[in-house]
Amino acid sequence: MLRFFLLIFLAALTACGASDDTTPLTDSGGDTEPEVTSSTGFIECASNTDCGDGLFCAIECFQGPCGADDAVSAQTVGQYCQPCEECVADSDAVDGSCETCVTE
Repeated sequence: MLRFFLLIFLAALTACGASDDTTPLTDSGGDTEPEVTSSTGFIECASNTDCGDGLFCAIECFQGPCGADDAVSAQTVGQYCQPCEECVADSDAVDGSCETCVTE
């Protein structure tokens, strides 16, 4: 919730021209969180928990475009959230299993 208010506050400051600082915000842990602007949701990932519903963390951008700014073309090797329909073999997943895509 606090992050939401900070984003609104920073947007208001930027709209007023109060700040030209583009330094990414950091949380108390010091990790930077890039702004996700992907139109597809096929962002970079480290594990399935980084991906939304119906997506898994793949070893390749099977369906593009991928990346936070949609700049990565399909068939590019890298870790990207991809639709579960692309997990046809366990080796397609970063964690070596399509189990996250199995629905009962």
